[in-house]
Amino acid sequence: MLVSNQTLELVNALELSEGEITPDIETQMLEISRSADQAALFLDRCDQVVAHLDSIVDQIKSKIKTIENAQDFVKSDIKKSIQSLGCDLEGDIYRFKLAKAAPKVVIDDEASINDLYLRTKVIHEVDKKQISEDLKNGVPVEGAHLEENFSLRKSINTKKIKDVK
Repeated sequence: MLVSNQTLELVNALELSEGEITPDIETQMLEISRSADQAALFLDRCDQVVAHLDSIVDQIKSKIKTIENAQDFVKSDIKKSIQSLGCDLEGDIYRFKLAKAAPKVVIDDEASINDLYLRTKVIHEVDKKQISEDLKNGVPVEGAHLEENFSLRKSINTKKIKDVK
């Protein structure tokens, strides 16, 4: 894939800015958005960078989960050791002891829990799909309106490409 220097400079500037859109970056984005070819290259490059960063995030989340699981294992094992030995676990610097905490509720079979102990969560949210259908059908909806919207489509300019040989 072809990537222009202008595109690379902008993507690098965005990465180095750590999320801040500086006036210089905004100027670069405006320049790129005025050229279909530069804009397409930039958007494609951004897709690649986002996919790469997403994979890094996934790897980091996996490592965090592994470390948290190891923490839980060690804590659980320390608790078991203290309980079986009947005394605190002491080292030269640190000491672990069990402190009485509030009892923890353990649900063995949720289906057998009496309805008195069930609660219902009610979520109130705007049904944009229904509002859209009503507005399209001429039903007025107070507090809402339809607004013309456009999605950006990118395609190869075959008219110009077939002329170039």
